[in-house]
Amino acid sequence: MAHPPKGCRTFREGGRRTREETGATERASAMEAWHGTRPTGSPDPMTVCLHFFGEPQAERDGKRIAIPLKKAEALLFYAALEGRVPRDRAKLLFWGDKDEALAANSLRNSLHVLRRALPDNCEVDRRSLLVKGIVKDLDRIPKLEDPSVPIGPTFLDEPLQGFDALGGPEFDAWLGLTRNILRGRVAESLRTRAAACYERGRFDGRTEALSALLTLDPFDEDSVLELMESWHERGYTAKAVSLYENFRTRMQSEIGIGPSSRAEAFLRRIAGGTAASQPIGERFCCREAEVERIVSFLSDGRRELKLVLVHGEAGIGKTSLVNRALALNAARGTDILAARPELLGPPAPYSAWNGLIAHMGKRLEERGIPVAPSDRSALSGTFYGFSRRDVSPGTGGPPSPTPFGLGRIVSRLLDSLASNTRLILVLEDLHEFDLQSLLLLEAVLTKMESALTVLLTTRPEGAAAIGEMLDRLKPSLPHRSLRIPLGPLDPAETLKFCRSFLPDDLVSLKGAEYFVRGSEGIPLLLAEMLRSLSEDPDGDPSAGLAKTIMARMKDLSPTQRRLLEALSAFRGSGSLEDVALFLNLSPGELVEPMEGLLRKKLIHETADGDRLLADFCHANVRDCVYESLPGFKRREFHRRIAEILSARYSPRVWNPTLSAALRHHYRMAGLRTDELKLHLSEMSFHIALNHTLFPLIEDRVLHSCSIPFGGREETEFKIAQVRELLGETEGTESVERTRMEASFLELWGGYRINWGDYRPGRALIERALALSRQHGFDEIRLHCLEHMGHRFLQTDESARLKDTGRAIVHLAKRLGKEHHMGLGLRFLGVHRMIERDFEGAERILAHSAALFEDLSLLGRNYTLNLLAPRCYIGETRQWRGDPDGAMEHFCACIERCSDAGFFWGLSHFHAHAADAALDMGCWNLARDHIEEGVTLFESCRGGHCGSLLYSLKAILDARDNRPDDVRTSLEKGDRLSAIGKRSWCAAQLMAKAWAASMAERGELDGERLGPLPGTPQSYAGESAALYSAIGAERRARFVRRTFGVE
Repeated sequence: MAHPPKGCRTFREGGRRTREETGATERASAMEAWHGTRPTGSPDPMTVCLHFFGEPQAERDGKRIAIPLKKAEALLFYAALEGRVPRDRAKLLFWGDKDEALAANSLRNSLHVLRRALPDNCEVDRRSLLVKGIVKDLDRIPKLEDPSVPIGPTFLDEPLQGFDALGGPEFDAWLGLTRNILRGRVAESLRTRAAACYERGRFDGRTEALSALLTLDPFDEDSVLELMESWHERGYTAKAVSLYENFRTRMQSEIGIGPSSRAEAFLRRIAGGTAASQPIGERFCCREAEVERIVSFLSDGRRELKLVLVHGEAGIGKTSLVNRALALNAARGTDILAARPELLGPPAPYSAWNGLIAHMGKRLEERGIPVAPSDRSALSGTFYGFSRRDVSPGTGGPPSPTPFGLGRIVSRLLDSLASNTRLILVLEDLHEFDLQSLLLLEAVLTKMESALTVLLTTRPEGAAAIGEMLDRLKPSLPHRSLRIPLGPLDPAETLKFCRSFLPDDLVSLKGAEYFVRGSEGIPLLLAEMLRSLSEDPDGDPSAGLAKTIMARMKDLSPTQRRLLEALSAFRGSGSLEDVALFLNLSPGELVEPMEGLLRKKLIHETADGDRLLADFCHANVRDCVYESLPGFKRREFHRRIAEILSARYSPRVWNPTLSAALRHHYRMAGLRTDELKLHLSEMSFHIALNHTLFPLIEDRVLHSCSIPFGGREETEFKIAQVRELLGETEGTESVERTRMEASFLELWGGYRINWGDYRPGRALIERALALSRQHGFDEIRLHCLEHMGHRFLQTDESARLKDTGRAIVHLAKRLGKEHHMGLGLRFLGVHRMIERDFEGAERILAHSAALFEDLSLLGRNYTLNLLAPRCYIGETRQWRGDPDGAMEHFCACIERCSDAGFFWGLSHFHAHAADAALDMGCWNLARDHIEEGVTLFESCRGGHCGSLLYSLKAILDARDNRPDDVRTSLEKGDRLSAIGKRSWCAAQLMAKAWAASMAERGELDGERLGPLPGTPQSYAGESAALYSAIGAERRARFVRRTFGVE
């Protein structure tokens, strides 16, 4: 059969469109005209831009417009496409399951939100909504046809992400249709782009366009075949076959069918008879017995947990054996998830699982398997690669889960994946796993309820510990394990290996002893010897791996040798752009040398999110190249790499892979001070964002942060790292080292104080203060005073809070730190509150808020610290018996916080609003605020709150007769109120009185609630006494009256 004619439309019926294709295009064009989405002129700078691809968002002048209600946001995008939307139509779309009054009220709220966010763009009257003065990112789709215009990655994302399940069936139908139309328009433009690239001979452009098409639709057979043809014509037949094998496996796994006969015929045509056409692992040899044991073990058909442990020295063939067994056993209907340890620096907790969890998350999204918000929060806050969709960056949440808590979540999600496909986990190099990663492995295996296959590899030093773990497993399913020790190849196997790769006459010429002695039976060394001989039959690669690698490098170009030397120092973290910068070359100048190294199997490509990295095919080869470099050259390499990586590093952005790489290169370059500074900058942001209620940080900085909640375990890990570094530099007399020590003590002490560990916190702060006074570190001294002020605020120590507040105002004034002056005034206002001088407190707190308002006029916005004193003013109103006035302040705080696009503090404000609603006797209003606050907090969107939220939730749970929830809420309240703040303790005691009273009357199941050591009256008495002590007499009377306490 003749080779298919060249051209981008080779596999699209000779360039003629089918009736279905033509109809789809006409429908897309009609929809385009109907929606009014044809390109227009350049938008006015103040025009609102709507982004439909990926997470929907509205922007004005490049800045995101916060729209706090999701349904309001969905209504905006619907109206942007559909034109004028009648109110009745909007109610049907989004609130069709509600009664008329509730639907109308919800619509009014949404329209109010839209008018506030986009006052010039939303025309609302009594009958309809019209969105005007906007441009849409989908207007730029036709530009994709131009090969000179880069393909924006967002066009490959799912349109209108996050809008599922917001409305009724009508909205869901509209959403599905719109997504299909938008994806179809992008696909059509990409096909036109690919054709244009072919006509102009732009191989890379055509490949990029076809790859983008496969991102949109991984089952697009035409695009697969075109991309295969493109690779084949450039001489990369192996890559084309690999693409096809992946395509075939995925089709069989996910939709239960294989490629067409036309596709199979094309595969045979381009690859017929070559090694590239053979299935993965077919040239594997000399471990047939081990392979047969594994395949037989995995293929017996029993529904059970199967565990295979392969252990042996480096280079012995563990990975090759596992890959061969998978190729023979996992060809159809199998999903493989892999985990490997981090390459650089000391491993962070759970870091070895990041790749596996990221892959799992993608699989869940592809198959439409939902992930509970609490589970997504826990996973995205622990694993860098897991999607943070619907989780706002930089916010805190519930305490960090334990390995066994994470194990329950991961095993549950893996069970969901395994419900309709065979699932295999591959975890390599367990000897390099951190402790938490090993504990997580044990937890996952224990909790799995689906038949799972797990392949493990480790070196001999880890085999005993892993074996003991497998022995003590008690999973919910029956399980069996198989252990495969790998040793060197014997002489017969070595000779067989050689004859698989080299001509018989060359093997006979060299002699068996030559290969046996030179390789010592190590497959890695033997493979390198054979590669070297295949390139130079007259060479002598028998002098060990290092000399073999160096001999192979002699035949490389100078650029290729420099490239390998650079990659050996990057240690797996080198992208083409980074390496080019390192070598003072352009990326284009490295493409050809890189392709040559890929063909020689010296390096391979790996992916880190959207970045392509290059690394050696085996760590031993990389180490040989690295160790060939002189020490001074290595140090200079690491210094230069650190300089390159630091240019894109920010402590505000969570990127543990980049952070670990940068720390490693600082250390290897001898730049210990820079390494310590990096640790301190990360620790500072981590503590401020995760353990401080109102971080004293500008809005622009907070908005730029993407640091997830890490919990105390991660914080303690960071503290231990810095302590170790400081210990290593002890004895180094320098002002900079002393400054960093004082900064560390200040951060550590503040963290301990925030969690109520007052005695060690005070000791750390006092040492930091002493160093600051001695060396004139005024800013560190100011931060120390800030932490001491928070301590006295939490413990209601009025006199000491006053002294600290005055000291902060005095020092901040001298240093020109106006924002710290505002903080000092807040402390002085709270001092007056504690003294029950409520009028004086309101006056000083208003002064604090006014100072932050003045700063905002100068472009320095501290929204959270502006709202903090206003929230305290609300508390003073409530304590004085004016809940209506208090509610007004709390609601204003909620609205201002939402308008600023923050979730920090929102749950705190909602808790206080709920408390005021309780004084007003409005239980439904209290419930609304509690539910909103808890939802925000537990989905990692509320960040920080006190115990008041959960104390009040416990009361509502009791009224709803949910004893299990009452117990959980009380436990959380106990943990958060442990800092000793009297108002928080009073509310927690009131909640316990409520639960105990209902259990005593039989209105709540006491057994499920669990024991409460006190009586309702004792809890109520303590609560009322505390309320009286802070001046909240109205609440004190309410507690005494409700529980009959004198």
